[in-house]
Amino acid sequence: MTLMCVAYKEDVFAPVSIFAEILSTPKSGSEIHSRHPRRASGFFVLFFLIFFTMDIPYIVSHELVSCSLYTLNTAWLPDYAVRVYHGCMLTILSLVACTLFVQLDGSQLPVVEVTLDDTVIDTSCTVVIPKDLVIEDTNGDGVLHIETDGVSITFADGSVLRGASPETDLDQLAGIGVVVRGCKDVKLLNLHVSGFKVGLLVQEVEGCALRGGRFEGNFAQQLLSTHEKEDATDWIWPHENDQQQWRKKYGAAICVERCANVRIEGVTVRRGQNGILFDRVLRSYAVNNDCSFLSGWGLAMWRSSDNLVLANAFDFCVRGYSHGVYNRGQDSAGILMFEQCHRNRVIQNSATHGGDGFFGFAGKEALGEVGEHEIDWYRRRGNNDNVF
Repeated sequence: MTLMCVAYKEDVFAPVSIFAEILSTPKSGSEIHSRHPRRASGFFVLFFLIFFTMDIPYIVSHELVSCSLYTLNTAWLPDYAVRVYHGCMLTILSLVACTLFVQLDGSQLPVVEVTLDDTVIDTSCTVVIPKDLVIEDTNGDGVLHIETDGVSITFADGSVLRGASPETDLDQLAGIGVVVRGCKDVKLLNLHVSGFKVGLLVQEVEGCALRGGRFEGNFAQQLLSTHEKEDATDWIWPHENDQQQWRKKYGAAICVERCANVRIEGVTVRRGQNGILFDRVLRSYAVNNDCSFLSGWGLAMWRSSDNLVLANAFDFCVRGYSHGVYNRGQDSAGILMFEQCHRNRVIQNSATHGGDGFFGFAGKEALGEVGEHEIDWYRRRGNNDNVF
């Protein structure tokens, strides 16, 4: 089992492979007898406990069941019937263990009812918000505040953090729903946020996981273009963001600023201008999200490097289009990458029917239009070494 712990540091799937090898190692002669199933069961229990303490919820269920089914084809039991029997027992045991894991991961947390602005959450909990309750961000600094390391916060089913009534025009929305600032290793599960200029703001955080949830009906500008004629004031200006102009002018469902090791997974964004903003974000992940049918950007990146953008939908992020009359785009895009973004991997994403599918620009600083640097500083200062 020491070998398992060492392997985990290199590859989260390594313990699974090692466990399968333990089960499948052929035994010879007298070594094949009835005590091996009990030994394997002991390995299984210890293996599960290691995963439980390491807190890897999304991998456990699939891989434990796979390992149990793997035993059906191994040769360490005396005959086929016994192999089938113990393989089935391990499969059942793994399913029970995974069910217990999910229950322990959520139902044992204390319940916190949120009804007021400037609510501070400093412990792991399940957040409950009364149905249809509106909580305005009266001072513009966020309704929910999280600044404690290692907390896990789950929105209960049916709980929606609303900053304004659903009838409010999107261009009148203001404030921030949830703020995570200056902490590390925070988990946010099943967030539902509506009626804010910024749904979730993550600032100066090392390690944050957002899994699941829906951001719908947040800020979007009122477009003045008509079916017959474009209005030039509808154009977005993505060329400046060092003072957080993107967030302040255009809003976002999710805005991540000056962070590292952030993971956004399984989130849906609808009825707003921008999906996800990465501002000076490093070594982070946007995986399996759907930020589509927006009027700005699905994902916008500014001075952000070494990130993985995988299997997302950024479709129909568009403005400035009137079918058969004009097709301008007005700098909307499925994916926007501006000002010195390096070594990002953008793989298996969909960004169709937008102003641009992908819009990349080296940046005004990289081109020498702003700032003053020595001539050598400008070498390879664009968006370099990104993989698509």
